[in-house]
Amino acid sequence: MKFEKLNDVKIKVILTLKDMESNHISAESIISNSEEAQELIESIIEKAESELGFKPGDSNLLVEAIMPTPAECEFTITKVYTQKTDINNNYNSFIFKFDSFDNFVYLCAFLKNFPHLDLKDFSKIFSLIIYKNTYYLKALDVKIFSIILDYMKPFFAEFGQDLSNSIEIDGILNEYGKEIFAKDAIIKCLKKF
Repeated sequence: MKFEKLNDVKIKVILTLKDMESNHISAESIISNSEEAQELIESIIEKAESELGFKPGDSNLLVEAIMPTPAECEFTITKVYTQKTDINNNYNSFIFKFDSFDNFVYLCAFLKNFPHLDLKDFSKIFSLIIYKNTYYLKALDVKIFSIILDYMKPFFAEFGQDLSNSIEIDGILNEYGKEIFAKDAIIKCLKKF
């Protein structure tokens, strides 16, 4: 059984055929949402808590199961918040942390490789902020590009760390961060570096 933390609210778990056999469960019973499958999910969540610190708390869980190959089953488990404030915090924030300015520059250069992305328009919503020698790329208006931003998160994560679900960092950046680029951060970076 392999565990991977995708972000603060989502994990991926891969079960091999051997894992399924040792838990006395078949692919058919997982897909049919049987009692055995429910017990397996509970066991997976307990292990994810000890291995990754993934704590469901009071949130509901969305469990998606797919079989990418006949020999393994992949679960994606997502915390689903029911309180309105939690939902707003999850969707109204897009912040990535870069340990070096070079990593931000590499991301900007990488984004030029998306021919269908209007980078000039997309860049308008981003500001670049420095705080304690660390760089933060922040989307000023998530609603405009919400679908694209969700799609792009894994690419951004190749160069930086996703802090979108951190209410604290957003407040700290607003209070103590110094803006390097107030808007158009990606395009301004590409023009200057």
